Amino acid sequence: MLKFLRLAISTLLPIGIVSFASPSLAEGHFLIFGGRGHNVFLGCITCGEYDQGSINNQFNDEGSQFGKRSIFNQFSDYGSQFSDYSACNPRANYPPIVVDEDGIFYGYLNVNSRRYSISIPQLSGFTAGVCR
Repeated sequence: MLKFLRLAISTLLPIGIVSFASPSLAEGHFLIFGGRGHNVFLGCITCGEYDQGSINNQFNDEGSQFGKRSIFNQFSDYGSQFSDYSACNPRANYPPIVVDEDGIFYGYLNVNSRRYSISIPQLSGFTAGVCR
Protein backbone atom coordinates (compact mmCIF):
# COMPACT_ATOMS: atom_id res chain seq x y z
CA MET A 1 0.00 0.00 0.00
CA LEU A 2 2.81 2.44 0.86
CA LYS A 3 4.45 1.86 -2.51
CA PHE A 4 1.15 2.60 -4.27
CA LEU A 5 0.66 5.84 -2.32
CA ARG A 6 4.21 6.92 -3.05
CA LEU A 7 3.86 6.04 -6.72
CA ALA A 8 0.62 7.99 -7.07
CA ILE A 9 2.07 11.06 -5.43
CA SER A 10 5.56 11.08 -6.88
CA THR A 11 4.84 9.84 -10.39
CA LEU A 12 1.32 10.53 -11.58
CA LEU A 13 0.74 14.01 -10.19
CA PRO A 14 3.94 15.84 -11.20
CA ILE A 15 3.78 14.71 -14.84
CA GLY A 16 0.20 15.83 -15.26
CA ILE A 17 -1.57 12.50 -15.76
CA VAL A 18 -3.96 13.61 -13.07
CA SER A 19 -5.08 17.23 -12.81
CA PHE A 20 -6.90 18.89 -9.96
CA ALA A 21 -8.47 22.20 -9.07
CA SER A 22 -6.37 24.67 -7.11
CA PRO A 23 -4.69 24.20 -4.73
CA SER A 24 -3.03 21.28 -6.43
CA LEU A 25 -0.33 18.86 -5.46
CA ALA A 26 1.09 19.36 -8.93
CA GLU A 27 1.66 23.10 -8.40
CA GLY A 28 4.59 22.97 -5.98
CA HIS A 29 6.05 21.29 -2.98
CA PHE A 30 3.88 20.60 0.00
CA LEU A 31 5.66 19.99 3.29
CA ILE A 32 4.64 18.29 6.52
CA PHE A 33 5.63 19.64 9.92
CA GLY A 34 4.89 18.06 13.28
CA GLY A 35 5.40 18.49 16.99
CA ARG A 36 3.70 20.74 19.49
CA GLY A 37 4.87 23.92 17.73
CA HIS A 38 4.92 22.27 14.29
CA ASN A 39 8.66 22.91 14.05
CA VAL A 40 9.78 19.35 13.22
CA PHE A 41 10.17 18.71 9.48
CA LEU A 42 8.41 15.42 8.65
CA GLY A 43 8.93 15.44 4.90
CA CYS A 44 7.97 16.70 1.50
CA ILE A 45 4.78 15.18 0.08
CA THR A 46 5.37 16.13 -3.55
CA CYS A 47 9.12 15.52 -3.84
CA GLY A 48 10.49 12.58 -5.83
CA GLU A 49 11.43 9.20 -4.46
CA TYR A 50 15.17 10.00 -4.58
CA ASP A 51 14.94 13.49 -3.08
CA GLN A 52 16.38 14.14 0.35
CA GLY A 53 13.54 14.80 2.80
CA SER A 54 10.86 13.25 0.61
CA ILE A 55 8.24 11.00 2.19
CA ASN A 56 8.48 9.07 -1.07
CA ASN A 57 12.11 8.12 -0.36
CA GLN A 58 11.96 4.94 1.70
CA PHE A 59 15.68 5.20 2.50
CA ASN A 60 15.53 8.43 4.52
CA ASP A 61 14.10 9.20 7.94
CA GLU A 62 10.99 10.86 6.53
CA GLY A 63 9.94 8.11 4.12
CA SER A 64 11.05 4.95 5.91
CA GLN A 65 8.61 2.83 7.84
CA PHE A 66 11.31 2.76 10.55
CA GLY A 67 12.21 6.47 10.53
CA LYS A 68 12.03 8.41 13.77
CA ARG A 69 10.27 11.31 12.02
CA SER A 70 8.19 9.22 9.63
CA ILE A 71 4.40 9.26 9.43
CA PHE A 72 4.78 5.72 8.01
CA ASN A 73 6.34 4.42 11.26
CA GLN A 74 3.54 3.15 13.48
CA PHE A 75 5.87 3.38 16.48
CA SER A 76 7.02 6.98 15.93
CA ASP A 77 5.49 10.09 17.47
CA TYR A 78 4.07 11.00 14.07
CA GLY A 79 2.66 7.67 12.86
CA SER A 80 1.49 6.05 16.10
CA GLN A 81 -2.18 5.51 16.88
CA PHE A 82 -1.53 6.85 20.40
CA SER A 83 0.78 9.85 20.07
CA ASP A 84 -0.57 13.35 20.59
CA TYR A 85 1.50 14.45 17.54
CA SER A 86 0.40 11.73 15.15
CA ALA A 87 -1.44 11.80 11.86
CA CYS A 88 -2.87 8.40 12.83
CA ASN A 89 -4.37 9.28 16.20
CA PRO A 90 -7.90 10.62 15.70
CA ARG A 91 -7.71 12.29 19.12
CA ALA A 92 -4.29 13.90 18.63
CA ASN A 93 -4.12 17.46 19.90
CA TYR A 94 -1.15 18.42 17.71
CA PRO A 95 -1.37 16.48 14.43
CA PRO A 96 1.07 17.34 11.62
CA ILE A 97 0.28 20.30 9.38
CA VAL A 98 0.71 20.72 5.63
CA VAL A 99 2.20 23.94 4.27
CA ASP A 100 3.64 24.96 0.93
CA GLU A 101 7.15 26.27 0.32
CA ASP A 102 5.99 29.78 1.23
CA GLY A 103 4.62 28.61 4.58
CA ILE A 104 0.97 28.90 3.58
CA PHE A 105 -1.10 26.61 5.79
CA TYR A 106 -3.38 24.07 4.05
CA GLY A 107 -4.59 22.05 6.99
CA TYR A 108 -3.91 19.15 9.27
CA LEU A 109 -2.80 15.68 8.29
CA ASN A 110 -4.97 13.46 10.46
CA VAL A 111 -7.35 10.52 10.13
CA ASN A 112 -10.05 12.49 11.93
CA SER A 113 -11.44 14.53 9.04
CA ARG A 114 -14.35 15.78 11.18
CA ARG A 115 -12.04 17.48 13.65
CA TYR A 116 -9.21 18.36 11.30
CA SER A 117 -9.65 19.46 7.73
CA ILE A 118 -7.29 19.97 4.82
CA SER A 119 -7.91 22.21 1.82
CA ILE A 120 -6.10 19.96 -0.65
CA PRO A 121 -8.75 17.46 -1.82
CA GLN A 122 -6.18 14.89 -2.96
CA LEU A 123 -4.86 14.59 0.61
CA SER A 124 -8.21 14.08 2.34
CA GLY A 125 -7.94 10.29 2.07
CA PHE A 126 -4.16 10.12 2.11
CA THR A 127 -3.85 9.71 5.87
CA ALA A 128 -6.28 6.80 5.96
CA GLY A 129 -4.02 4.94 3.54
CA VAL A 130 -0.92 5.74 5.58
CA CYS A 131 -2.53 4.79 8.89
CA ARG A 132 -3.72 1.35 7.82
